Amino acid sequence: MGISKIKVCCLIIFLLAAIQDVAAQINFGIKAGYLRSKTATEIIDKWHNGFCAGAVLSYDISKEFALRCDLFYSTRGYELNDGTMDENGLTSDVKVNFGYINLPILVEYNVLPFAAIQAGPQFGLQTNRTLYYDDVKQNDALFGEKQIFDFSLVVGIKLKYKNLFAELQYQHGLTSAYRHVDIFKTKAISVNLGYMFNLKK
Repeated sequence: MGISKIKVCCLIIFLLAAIQDVAAQINFGIKAGYLRSKTATEIIDKWHNGFCAGAVLSYDISKEFALRCDLFYSTRGYELNDGTMDENGLTSDVKVNFGYINLPILVEYNVLPFAAIQAGPQFGLQTNRTLYYDDVKQNDALFGEKQIFDFSLVVGIKLKYKNLFAELQYQHGLTSAYRHVDIFKTKAISVNLGYMFNLKK
């Protein structure tokens, strides 16, 4: 076997060992939770009840730090008492539901063996929206112009026990749910439960 072939074989062995080492530090799981949000905060909206559910991918940088990347679907929105008035002067309560696909990229710091704090950006895509007047679905033409891209900051606290985890997260929106209207930025609190699969066996 020539020297070049020996170098190639050594390189392949090195790459396989590196991939195996990286894979040993990757964790995969699922999560679901309750999400409470306010979007029209500057016009005194009510809290909106929603949910979130999706997948979790975590990479252990060290014993103290991990890089966390989730992909999940969430529902947010806002509710206004007497939020609209028709031509006869009659008012209706307004409720708006938004659906988002979210991709947060968080750094986790283990403050204790069973507890971690989280922080990082979250990117989102608005997938759907629904408008109700007094719980009656309305035409989408009544909506403002859709803002597809969403960006926010997330901080949280996570508790861990074996493969299970629970977390409390706060989301602070930096983009509005409508284009050219700045006041519809989401603020949300979520309580999530999750399970990490043991892939290291």
